[in-house]
Amino acid sequence: MKASHYIVLFICLVLASCRTDSQKGIDTFKETQEITDFEVVFTDKSEPVGSIVELKKWKNVLIAAHYGDEYRFSFIDANSGKVLRRWGKIGEAPGEFIDFGMNFSVCDSSLVFPTTMKKEINTVSIPALLRGDEISVKRESYPYTADFRPMKILPLGEEKVATGFFKSGLFGIVDSSNAVKGTYSDYPFPTELDNIYKGTVFQSLIETNEKKKCFVISILASDIFEIYQEETDGISRIYTSPFMHEPQIKQSNGRYGIDDNESIAGILNIATSDNAIYLGYSPLKYIEASRQDYTFDEVLCFDWDGNPRKKYFLPFPASTLCADGDALYGVCNKGDEMLICRFRL
Repeated sequence: MKASHYIVLFICLVLASCRTDSQKGIDTFKETQEITDFEVVFTDKSEPVGSIVELKKWKNVLIAAHYGDEYRFSFIDANSGKVLRRWGKIGEAPGEFIDFGMNFSVCDSSLVFPTTMKKEINTVSIPALLRGDEISVKRESYPYTADFRPMKILPLGEEKVATGFFKSGLFGIVDSSNAVKGTYSDYPFPTELDNIYKGTVFQSLIETNEKKKCFVISILASDIFEIYQEETDGISRIYTSPFMHEPQIKQSNGRYGIDDNESIAGILNIATSDNAIYLGYSPLKYIEASRQDYTFDEVLCFDWDGNPRKKYFLPFPASTLCADGDALYGVCNKGDEMLICRFRL
């Protein structure tokens, strides 16, 4: 065989190898680990609380956000499992809130959450809450217009990043004076929908990394996630996952929505630490995952450049996670009992 033929054959093999790698899903990892080392940190058997919809960690305290409970937040000692404080009531009396929005954040030593109906961001000192001090709430109004309708809004340094319904773009940035700095990027797949309706159909998850000034966004009912970095001259995209499953849509009565039967459940949860991103992942169809309360037992770990680190298999399904670098904390159900478990990494 001529030398030129060898070169052509080599190029073909390289291209085939690249094509194969690009066709691998985000759940394909060289390194995997079955987690067997875990412990129950908290159980609601002795101290009933409402369903936990979101979990964060501050120092040695787990902060749980509840649905269908008298209080919105519980503060739990991550070592003893003792509930240190329950706080945050819905109402219009002094010290109460009309609503608690769709998300909350821990920024430095503060609990940050929106009041959607009032279009405000609330900031409360966590140490003051734990001491039982009289609580002072810092309130900031955020913009909401016909072309800029945030649903989730999180601190990002002096600015804030929001997802929701925008005339253009996947996300928006609110500057330090709470004015709209701009909307950026777009959905990484083609769609027939107009921009203002994209956010209605294609819901998203978002988490920030204050230390790195980065954030990660994933599109529900897909295996798509992207990493962005805030820089002095704007926002840059660091990484887009090599997705294989775009969210599928259907039309009913003149409205578009996700086709649960054709879309993958995919990324159901995001937990972040200073150095890693953890994605709660399910390979099931979205309709099948709904029958399992959107739980997952696969956790995909990436660094903040999008490089895959390790795929973890939980010993039982979780509904939401948080992370601190050494462990994952997951909300799990065992019969009628709700648990928070620590999974050692």
